[in-house]
Amino acid sequence: MNYFDIPLAPGHFRRIYPDDPEWQQWVGRSPSLLQRIGNLGTAVVQHALSGFSYVDETTRRTRLQLCESCPTYWDGEHRRCNHPSCGCNMDVKAGWATQACPIGRWAAIGPTETSTAPTVRHLAYHIAPFTGPIWRHNVRQLRRRLELFDGRRVVAIVTGPGLEAPEVVQAALGSDVEYLILPNDQRLREVVTLTPLLERTLCYAGVADATFYAHAKGVTRPVNPGVTVHYWTDAMYVACLDYWPVVAEMLQHRPTVGAFKKIGAGFEGSTSTWHWSGAFFWLRNAAAAKRDWRRIDQQWWGSESWIGLHFSPDEAAALLLTDVVGVLDLYRMDYLRLVAMPALVRFQREHASRRTGSEG
Repeated sequence: MNYFDIPLAPGHFRRIYPDDPEWQQWVGRSPSLLQRIGNLGTAVVQHALSGFSYVDETTRRTRLQLCESCPTYWDGEHRRCNHPSCGCNMDVKAGWATQACPIGRWAAIGPTETSTAPTVRHLAYHIAPFTGPIWRHNVRQLRRRLELFDGRRVVAIVTGPGLEAPEVVQAALGSDVEYLILPNDQRLREVVTLTPLLERTLCYAGVADATFYAHAKGVTRPVNPGVTVHYWTDAMYVACLDYWPVVAEMLQHRPTVGAFKKIGAGFEGSTSTWHWSGAFFWLRNAAAAKRDWRRIDQQWWGSESWIGLHFSPDEAAALLLTDVVGVLDLYRMDYLRLVAMPALVRFQREHASRRTGSEG
């Protein structure tokens, strides 16, 4: 990519292009040999003081993916970061828990609590059945995976102008779920049902309980080859619901797991510092129940910002991708084709033996 991002604050960057006066100021900067030795020495000391603490392999690979996609400092030939405060071989350093990306693309983490894997799976799902085929497609995706949920299954359906009747949705999804019927609010969208959905699932707050939250996505978007949302919606269903052993393992170490983790302040006026792009995610109920989970941004994007109000980025494990606001953009066709879909393919190849969902 013929640009790079200058960090302004954690999660905030300014993109610099070749015709910008600052381009030459930044291009080509790399630490000298003495700087690299000094930086490595500092990192080794930090690593030793932590008791030689390492991250899990999934986190190490995620960090490396972020390094490799960095348009500014990544040196692929030598597998190192050329930021002045780094210069280290990242195949090794990305595995050290105490280390962090110098421009904030990934963070240092402390020791993580290891718990037993969740065994009771609850569902909290929102449907706005706007006239058209997309809500039905979402329902089909959910329906064929419904048996995964052996706890409480709660589906909220909103009503109003332009929306099909709740009875139509119920006939499509079936009777083996609990339905909530609420009036739609175009200003709040999924926020209308977020509290009642979580009330009915997070009340089960044992160590074995986990909840999957999602919504019928892309229901107002057209269906044509230039619209990306339907492709990555299907990718989220696959990653989040068809590889339960992978998700369960991650939930042993992190309280929330999702597909696309976007770091940074993505919502004006919100204190959320990151979010799951698309708002499909798993959650350990016990972890959420200990927090002020009823605090929700009263905006149309409030269901997406919610997770970042209550959990830090380090508490989240991404199945497919982690990147920063301004880079991770699933609505761009080039990003979808060159980054997101290849990540899904890699994930499926790597975990082929652990697939529990049906094909097709």
